[in-house]
Amino acid sequence: MLNKLVLRIFLSLSLAFAGAANATIITQEIFYDAGYDSVDEFELIGSITINTHGADQYEVWDDVLGEFVKQAEVNEWVEFNLFGFDMITEGFADLLGDPSYFGFFSAIVNPNDWYAGIESLDFDLSEDTYGFYEFNGYIDTAFDDGYGSFDVFSASGDLYEFGTLKFGEVSVPEPSTLIMLFAGLLALVTRRKSA
Repeated sequence: MLNKLVLRIFLSLSLAFAGAANATIITQEIFYDAGYDSVDEFELIGSITINTHGADQYEVWDDVLGEFVKQAEVNEWVEFNLFGFDMITEGFADLLGDPSYFGFFSAIVNPNDWYAGIESLDFDLSEDTYGFYEFNGYIDTAFDDGYGSFDVFSASGDLYEFGTLKFGEVSVPEPSTLIMLFAGLLALVTRRKSA
């Protein structure tokens, strides 16, 4: 009786995790170098976390490889912060009654290699703490040695800061298929012991 209960619990857990097996969470550090000096001193200023579930996938021509390659575009994030500020989400801007607060966001990833991290990030967003700072930037790992530009403006358009961005370390958790495999193996062992 107990073995059947344990077996059913593990089967339920494996089915619960099956839907999440195709979703991948990617977290990547963002580094910044001020543009007002000639010394490259990149410092960690934030990070971005995206969920690739539901990403728009398409193919583009790669001149270097001479073939079409897959890309996936993500237009929302799980967590995005710069200089300690969280960015305004599209839903929060709608709640404020002004969708223009959201701006623009696009992250491009390779669906065949999630562990490579974000290939391209393009954004024009406001922070959600005071609504005073606006952040505009891009990073493209395929050009300019993986560097990109970055500007910080006031809500009235005054330039506060400018410089260069680059990506840091990538963190991609192991897929939940390992959990499903473990649950299945444990269920088989439990069933074998009962027989």
